[in-house]
Amino acid sequence: MTTDVTGANRPLTDSPGRLHEALEAQCRRTPDHVAVVAGTSRLTYAELDRRANGIANALAARGVGRGDLAGICLDRDEWLVPALIGVLKAGAAYVPLDPAYPGERLRFMAEDAAVSAVVTSAARRDTASLTGAGTVLVDDVTPAAHGPETPGEPGDAAYVIYTSGSTGRPKGVVVEHRNTLNLVRWEASAYTAEELSGMLAGSSICFDASITQIFTPLSAGGTVIMADNVLALPTLPARDEVRTVFGVPSALSVLLREPLPDNVRMVLSGGERLTAALVARMYANPGVHRVLNMYGPTECTTGSTMFEVSRDHRGDPPLGGPMAGALLSVRDASGRPVPDGEVGELWIGGPGVTRGYLGHESQAFRTEPDGTRVYRSGDLVRWADGELRYVGRADDQVKIRGYRVELGEVESALDRHPAVRRAVVLAHTDDDGIAYLAAHVAASGVTEPELRDWLRDRLPDHLVPARIGVTVDLPIGPTGKVDRAALPRLGAARTGGVAPIAPRTDDERQVAEVIADVLGLPEVGVHDRFADLGGHSLAAARVVTELSRRLGHTVPLAAFLTEPTAAGLAARLREPGSAPVRRTGRTRHPLTAAQREFWTLRQLHPHSPVTTVSVRLRVRGLSGSAPLHQALDAILRRHEALRSTVAVAEDGVPYAVVHPPVAVPLAEHPAGADPVKVARAAAEHVFDVTDEVPLLRASLCPVGDDVAELVLVTDHLAFDGGSVGVLMDELAAELAGEPVPEPAVQLGDVAVREQEDRPDLDRLREFWRGELAGAPVAGPPPGDLTTCRVVRPLP
Repeated sequence: MTTDVTGANRPLTDSPGRLHEALEAQCRRTPDHVAVVAGTSRLTYAELDRRANGIANALAARGVGRGDLAGICLDRDEWLVPALIGVLKAGAAYVPLDPAYPGERLRFMAEDAAVSAVVTSAARRDTASLTGAGTVLVDDVTPAAHGPETPGEPGDAAYVIYTSGSTGRPKGVVVEHRNTLNLVRWEASAYTAEELSGMLAGSSICFDASITQIFTPLSAGGTVIMADNVLALPTLPARDEVRTVFGVPSALSVLLREPLPDNVRMVLSGGERLTAALVARMYANPGVHRVLNMYGPTECTTGSTMFEVSRDHRGDPPLGGPMAGALLSVRDASGRPVPDGEVGELWIGGPGVTRGYLGHESQAFRTEPDGTRVYRSGDLVRWADGELRYVGRADDQVKIRGYRVELGEVESALDRHPAVRRAVVLAHTDDDGIAYLAAHVAASGVTEPELRDWLRDRLPDHLVPARIGVTVDLPIGPTGKVDRAALPRLGAARTGGVAPIAPRTDDERQVAEVIADVLGLPEVGVHDRFADLGGHSLAAARVVTELSRRLGHTVPLAAFLTEPTAAGLAARLREPGSAPVRRTGRTRHPLTAAQREFWTLRQLHPHSPVTTVSVRLRVRGLSGSAPLHQALDAILRRHEALRSTVAVAEDGVPYAVVHPPVAVPLAEHPAGADPVKVARAAAEHVFDVTDEVPLLRASLCPVGDDVAELVLVTDHLAFDGGSVGVLMDELAAELAGEPVPEPAVQLGDVAVREQEDRPDLDRLREFWRGELAGAPVAGPPPGDLTTCRVVRPLP
């Protein structure tokens, strides 16, 4: 076996114990620190511990204890993390049951693991009941100062995660406390306190990346920021608190179509092959100072190798060297080590190697003559320049959105359909480098949509093929097996083979165009189901992001998932309250709810840059500043918010005043100037939002022969997280000489629509005047407003 002799890979086994005991110790050290952020809810370490104790007590009351398995079927809210820890405190191990999984899959996992109970919520009780196990509702849990006293050892099971199985049956990997503690303690020592102070947790708990995202920061006093998925980052209330983003490359590729929040410092990638092009997009965000490529199977507790990718690294990153005490060996089919540079299968040993598969502990695991237990990964690799490089697979396993997929499991599910005679599933990659499945099915009397629905009832989303081709027979080779090389590349199928119905309205045309563009199709019918065209969750997120940009208001992903056709989504675009109406020539308008919040904040801190927003961009090939001047001025002309000030009416209500276009101030710094200092100085600017026009300033700082750093500074009264993508696209188009369409709506249109949707304010004012009649008059505000603290300004 090969290991790192420098000590950087040394396993951290000097603190034996169980995972929840380490977390309890951290709760005692930092009881008032924020442990979990979920939407607008926050849990301190003390609150997290009390909730976990309450869940543990409820489980113990049902007889759940050491050696038992308990399911967890919850949304990604403030109860999910306490539930994970609560099961451990009860002495049991948790089995993640994602409520998005089909009922048959949940039932199989619960029965295979023989779960004693399922921790769920009232909202998810019906889903959890599909498992057939009794439930513990978090809604009924009473937080407690103490949990049950449960005996246990580091070798007890902590959790069981199910992976795809080649026989058609998922396999549960049993991971022990000592495995998990070894990983999280190693990671806590490898990442900085800042990187752990805001870890985005966007992976399903059925995906082992969730272990790093949740338990590593909590073991070190950091903060876990929950999200439905990594693509939700731009819309999170706590997005500016995120310091580390961990995702699979296919998801990160979609996320990085827009700039990351300025405070993101580290990007962790794992689960799929990382490319040099994607690394470059990560480092294009000036706040990112570290990119790590992580590899490790679930059977070895998530992390076995790691490589830190520098800004100047050439080529696709390797897997790197061992982490967390992993022992790595590259061997041939007979189990003999191969020389450096030759391709072989990766065998992994060390403290991360888990107990094995539930009920089949020895499968794929071996014991060496010296007693070392190792796992045969099935991954083909080679050593090159002291780093491990990925070559491919020794079997039919593939990665889809970071999840391991055994093609045999999908084929088995198709073979169980009564109309199917034979099925073959292949993996392909689209033009964006995202892997997808294609199924070739020999069948009679069944259509592609019917087969897709059959699979959706039995398999998670990532196991459902994006393309399904139904034919009479499959090509057979000389050996009598299906000739996979002769199978055609499948395109998107039409529902029931019916010709696409053309769009009938402008909204349908726009939605159909976006869907076709995202999926790379020449056309899309208004009734074609998105999934039947090869769409998946990542592609759906791209559709709503692009539509939101075109329309000038947010199109919720849930609307598309509910109505997954061009016609259905187009109908949702014009529901009451969904979109403002464009009006031109407006010179004044009310403030939006968000603007009123920032206006209130400015009144309390008039001389502080509390609402200043700065964006740092790298610009290449800029011959001079003149094109940049023209581009910025054009952007200012198009967007009224950037040339608006705030005035106050006689009744004290603030409103916006729109001014004619002016030139955007552009400060040009000499070569050699420190771009970091330039950016920091620019970000200290305090806009006088009652008088200063425009609310946009720029600084240009050369950092190379053909590269400059552009710092744009504006104010939250005119700019939010969603504005960054618009600004980037328009600036790039202007500099390239491409046409830029006028905005669908202006901020004033949004404000007017908000006001129209609000309740009768005059009636409410009269009500409160009557209620407060005779109340004492409030005294003057304190002279020193700096002592005031606004948690959330009122509208």
